[in-house]
Amino acid sequence: MQVSPHVHALRIPFQIPIAPGVSLERFVYAYLIYGKEICLIDTGVATAADLILGYLRETGRSPE
Repeated sequence: MQVSPHVHALRIPFQIPIAPGVSLERFVYAYLIYGKEICLIDTGVATAADLILGYLRETGRSPE
């Protein structure tokens, strides 16, 4: 989600297992600051990499 021309917030869902077959649905936000370079603030959870990289590509930016 674009917050401003240079600030993007990504909602990153994840689950917390609390018992066999039972999980809590949760989410965190990671923030991307777009400028000459990209600054990533708080990567969220370990499973966030694909979501972050996909968002960069969708918005015409490259992780390189």
